[in-house]
Amino acid sequence: MRIDQIAAQTDEGRTRDHNEDCFLRLDDVPLFAVADGMGGMDSGEVASQVAVDTLAEFEADLQTAVERAAEERSANARLALGDLMESAFQAAHDAVTEESIRRHSRGMGTTLVGAAIVDDAALVAHVGDSRAYLYRNRELRQLTEDHSVAQLHYQHGRISKAELDTHPDRHKIYQAIGCGNRVDTELSEVDLQHGDVLMLCSDGLCGVLSHNAMTRLMDPSNLEDTARRMIQAANRLGGPDNITVVLVSFCEEEQSTRVDTRRLLEKVFLFRTLMPAEIGLILPYLEEETFLPGEVLIQEGEPADSFFVILSGKVCITRADTHLVDLGAGAHLGELALARPGTVRSATVEALEETVVLELSRPHFRAVMMRRPGLGARLAMALLESVGDRLRDLTERISEAERVLRGLK
Repeated sequence: MRIDQIAAQTDEGRTRDHNEDCFLRLDDVPLFAVADGMGGMDSGEVASQVAVDTLAEFEADLQTAVERAAEERSANARLALGDLMESAFQAAHDAVTEESIRRHSRGMGTTLVGAAIVDDAALVAHVGDSRAYLYRNRELRQLTEDHSVAQLHYQHGRISKAELDTHPDRHKIYQAIGCGNRVDTELSEVDLQHGDVLMLCSDGLCGVLSHNAMTRLMDPSNLEDTARRMIQAANRLGGPDNITVVLVSFCEEEQSTRVDTRRLLEKVFLFRTLMPAEIGLILPYLEEETFLPGEVLIQEGEPADSFFVILSGKVCITRADTHLVDLGAGAHLGELALARPGTVRSATVEALEETVVLELSRPHFRAVMMRRPGLGARLAMALLESVGDRLRDLTERISEAERVLRGLK
């Protein structure tokens, strides 16, 4: 995947007398970021600048990590990049905190959202309520969830999605760079396709323009003009805050048909209850593998330690040389491997054509549960329900067999 266009613009807005937003573009990594400072007077302006300057200090290490992840194309390499981005965000937090102490400026802080581009994926990190979006096929998707009090109310079912956009606590954030002892950086991943546009912005844009308005204003053929028109639109609605937007578009030399990974995973039982942004939190833990026709994905009798989702292609499942079923894109295999250690494969799975799968290993599944307990609990519940369904089906089959046997007697 190649970066086609980059546009980055910032504006004071109509009511502020100075700009507390900052953006960063490190084309060699490549990495892009937006920070929205807070604290009054010049505190917010300083906080956002210190945050992006600290992030820039990691440029060489980030470039190395991105190159490794692009070359290895492994979950471990992507997770290592995520760990480095977390370290960079924590360093930014520490630097802003130190500057706040030096200036005796209580309440000084900033939001921060950044995206590192790894071949055909973007690894997004954020703290606060500056956001990342993906524009694809005339649809704008929100990739991040605000670290706001209103978002917590929504996640706990206290308010509806419709109420979230107008709730009085939607601008009250519960964590920011420079506030508190540590920050819990949210990491997510999104696959990139030809024609996609990645957008990072401060809430001076997304908090003023509606989702539909931003979608209508997006013109992938001219990102500079898109950024300008978005800022103008926010200002026409009063421009109550500083406005910053970074837009990055992508293209391929040879267009290929890529699977929309998030959309496919939304239909798989394990991830069905997750919101789109939450699926992005899982993606860095998934390993993509390609199997050629005749290659075996799973061998009957071998130890089972991974769950698979078929992205494309077709596989044949056999047991004791007896054909059971053929499966294609969207099908899943091996959930019992996640539920219980020491499980043995009960069938053989062989690729009938070139097949691409996503693999979630048991260690990575446990890592998700440890890192994101709330998210992990929902995955565990989905897994428990699936295992329960299989046990119920097995019980019904045994009961039916017993009825047949009694009839024979």
